[in-house]
Amino acid sequence: MGMGDYGEHCGNCDHFDGKRSDRRFCELHDFVMPIASENVICADWQRLGGVPKNLAQHLADGVLYLWNPYLYSPKALDRFEAVQELVIDVQVRLVENPDYGFAFYLSACQDLFPNPGEVVSIYVDQVPIQFQIHDIEITVTYTSRNSGGELVMEDRREVQRVALPVNEVIKQALLQWINEHHDLAAARNMHHRNLENPRFLNKNRALCLLEKITGKPEARLYYLQRGLDVPLIP
Repeated sequence: MGMGDYGEHCGNCDHFDGKRSDRRFCELHDFVMPIASENVICADWQRLGGVPKNLAQHLADGVLYLWNPYLYSPKALDRFEAVQELVIDVQVRLVENPDYGFAFYLSACQDLFPNPGEVVSIYVDQVPIQFQIHDIEITVTYTSRNSGGELVMEDRREVQRVALPVNEVIKQALLQWINEHHDLAAARNMHHRNLENPRFLNKNRALCLLEKITGKPEARLYYLQRGLDVPLIP
């Protein structure tokens, strides 16, 4: 499922109509379809026999759920009547950029955030801290193997939409949050081992952690949630 798409199961449901306006895609329930990185499902999901038995025990009537079949059972988002404005629950990359320090890379979901130059508050452990939106140039390393099996690397400059801490105090607050929710030293060690592994093709140098941002873009309400406790390489 691509970032910003409706969840897989809602999209496959017989009650789903993508031509309906205002993201009210469901013909059975009146709610605004969230933008989520996970699947969206409810107890009335109907296709080829209805909700699978292994899911039915987790789903109550009248409730919309988010679900990642690889990570967790369906978790309640809210009752349909409460989901009347756009809600997001999206994965974002928190990258240790060599020039800027840790920054949220937002190109995959940039339409859900303000334009470059604007400042946005993101709640971090219930405390709002400020980030400014920028378009910055980054170096992305593309790798492949030639006909002889040798690793070939090419660096390309690309533009990335990011949210940067507005000052050093905010940088330290974000770093403190990372240290509280991830073992940063262990993540950096694993990252370096990946880079040194000749079988590992992705050779971008920046450490990347996968986090979540939830909230309501129309109200400019954003909340940082802890994501996967493993380092990724963008």
